Amino acid sequence: MSADFPPPRARDAASYIAELAADLARLARENGFKELAYLLEVARMEAEMKAGRTVGPRAPDEQR
Repeated sequence: MSADFPPPRARDAASYIAELAADLARLARENGFKELAYLLEVARMEAEMKAGRTVGPRAPDEQR
């Protein structure tokens, strides 16, 4: 197993973390916490990479 590709349980955890980070980033944005929203988006992207997903910024309609 490659060190760059975590085991299934770790990928599942990373996927869940990505979902939570996305929700928290949206909540931060809606309340005017720009810097916090940015940091949460970075955390989301890192978690998506660990989950083996294609990573990029979310579309504006996905950020609401």
